[in-house]
Amino acid sequence: MAFEPLATTADLSARNISAPSGVDALEILAGASDAIRDAARCPISVTTSTVPYTSNGEQWLNLIGGPVTEVDLVEIDGDVVTDWKKLDNRLWRRLRWGCTYEPSEIMVTYTHGYPEIPRDIVDLACALAAMSFAETGRGYGEQSRLLKLTLGKLSKTFQSQQGQSPSPLAIPDAVARNLRERFGTTVTAIGRDH
Repeated sequence: MAFEPLATTADLSARNISAPSGVDALEILAGASDAIRDAARCPISVTTSTVPYTSNGEQWLNLIGGPVTEVDLVEIDGDVVTDWKKLDNRLWRRLRWGCTYEPSEIMVTYTHGYPEIPRDIVDLACALAAMSFAETGRGYGEQSRLLKLTLGKLSKTFQSQQGQSPSPLAIPDAVARNLRERFGTTVTAIGRDH
């Protein structure tokens, strides 16, 4: 499924970023958005997904790719269940998610993501686009570049090395980890009821 870019040309203009002559700013923003979504391991924009989870009889099921706004269907080993409660981005079930002696497959269809893209994600998409614009004419990956990215409380400066990535749209590992943590795509999907 193709999503709209996480930032617009108006967002670039608001940050005083302009595309060089002959460069399609929307195409670069689409590439930057794909890189961010790939690093986050979720679409960030609002979508409906069917996601498989595995459980060994826990009570909590942490849904990835939040915020979760609506849960449409929940199945355990192919059987529809309705005896669960949604609490933020988690589902709770008194009878537990499957049995404790063998894993159960849970399929959840739910709506998740942001109707309005968070400002720092828009900033990140614009920053990646600006780096791509700066590389125009020099050739991707021919020179090292200084990159400062801020995502929430994380602010890092990176010096990329020649040959590290041929694309200025590459997301540094620390920023990718922060994105995955933020959108719940690195945590264990099942948690204990404490």
